[in-house]
Amino acid sequence: MKKTINKILSFLLILFVTSSCFQDKSNLDVSKIDDAVIESDDMPSILRVDYLGEVNFKPNVKIGNVTNPDKVTYRWEINQTPGYSDMVVIGNKRELDTIITNHILPAAYTLLFTVRDERYGLEYQKAWPLYVSSAFREGIVVADTKDGQTSDINLIMDNSLTAAYDKGTRVMYNIWKTATGQASPSLIKSIEYALHKPSPILTKNLITAIYEDNNINMINCEDYSVFKNADQIFPSRDGDFKPSGFTTINNGYWVLLNNNVPYLSATNQMITAFMMPVSGVQSADNGIVIADNSNGSGPYALWYNAEAGKFYNVAMTFTTPATGGAYTNQGVFDPQNVPGRTAIAGDVSIDGVTATMLMKNNSTSNYEIFAISFSYTDANWNQTPSAPKLKVEIPAALTPIINSAVSVFFNMFDPVMFVATANKVYAVNFGGGVVSYQEVYTSSTGTIAKAKLYVQGRFGLNQDDFNTEEGPIFEAPLALNAKAIVLAINQGTTQGTIEVIPQSNTATGVLNAAQTLKYTGFGRILDFTFQGQ
Repeated sequence: MKKTINKILSFLLILFVTSSCFQDKSNLDVSKIDDAVIESDDMPSILRVDYLGEVNFKPNVKIGNVTNPDKVTYRWEINQTPGYSDMVVIGNKRELDTIITNHILPAAYTLLFTVRDERYGLEYQKAWPLYVSSAFREGIVVADTKDGQTSDINLIMDNSLTAAYDKGTRVMYNIWKTATGQASPSLIKSIEYALHKPSPILTKNLITAIYEDNNINMINCEDYSVFKNADQIFPSRDGDFKPSGFTTINNGYWVLLNNNVPYLSATNQMITAFMMPVSGVQSADNGIVIADNSNGSGPYALWYNAEAGKFYNVAMTFTTPATGGAYTNQGVFDPQNVPGRTAIAGDVSIDGVTATMLMKNNSTSNYEIFAISFSYTDANWNQTPSAPKLKVEIPAALTPIINSAVSVFFNMFDPVMFVATANKVYAVNFGGGVVSYQEVYTSSTGTIAKAKLYVQGRFGLNQDDFNTEEGPIFEAPLALNAKAIVLAINQGTTQGTIEVIPQSNTATGVLNAAQTLKYTGFGRILDFTFQGQ
């Protein structure tokens, strides 16, 4: 045994000595492979981009002494879920020039840049945390169509129209198609801004869209995704469902009209749906409901019922269902004795606390203005009760002009009504019941499709939101708020323009055309609304 062990040790010693004396006599060259160095000094260590925002990142790649050499390929990837490896390729060039469509989340995505040296099959990588936030602020949301069959939304942001955005003019086009690859399959009939506020943290800016095929949904303005579909908004929806209008009462209740019948839902509930119509309700003629936005104390909404020839109202919002019925307060006219009329248009006007409606007298075919004030409390805590306060006969000379109107709307704090026809705008002053009117605008570039008073988004929901001492928005409204008109002007069937025209005098409705703001690049405009912050 001892001899065997000695033989083995001797063999291992000989093998070691032999191997240590081996010389490499091959003729092959040995060279060092330089690493690739990714230089990105112009990129911050943490990236923050806007949803649907264009990004342009251009790092340099250095291999040895050569910057951005040939025989190198590139790959940009981003994960679809923060913290997960579900990577998708978003670029194959050294320069990343793309639009970020990842969802808005508080966590960071991972943006990964891979450099592959094709000579040796070696890959080098660099990663950045990337946060996606909303790109959408206050502004004008424009619904349009490019083909007459589908529709999309666009957003105009400008210093004059946005308190939370001050970087000049920015128009974001085709938001749905950019985000999802396709526009809405049906045409939008109307859009209205609203606010869902179950808590300060969960508060959402929304757009309610009603479509020509009687569909409806609520859009989250953070990324313009669907917040609620039709079945969530109106659970008892059936073949007779026909949404005909939407508005907001004092930023506390939504009003949805189904077949012109008002339904109410509180805006501060986690789950909001329209379940029952207002009690004792009669239908609102032409779907025209004038809701209080002055934070008054009732009535909270008014409308005209043509079948009964009477005005009706929402008297209490907090009951289930909301309490409604005939409006019976007496004043300069009897609201229960207004037969044979047709409602044409209505909104808050005259002094900011008065529901004002244009109506057609079916017997004479001429027009009248009826105004009923909301109950309100002044700065000295004196309460003024609600009452019919004005009835105005419109001169017969205005009848053909109103007959051809595409839009009729009112100044919020002055007794001025605007009548927009296909190519002109008229200002009608009805202060004190004395009517005068004048042409204030003529279109030379296209056909006026819609016209509205410019009212800053949140201000349109509740004027008291801008109470600088007590309101949630501690700043004055924008200079154009309630002091400009907005026109949607279409050029043929494929192009549209938005014009914002300041009023040089709100008491007369005269416009300052020299200060007009114009925004082009839209398809045929279907409607527009004013999004808040």
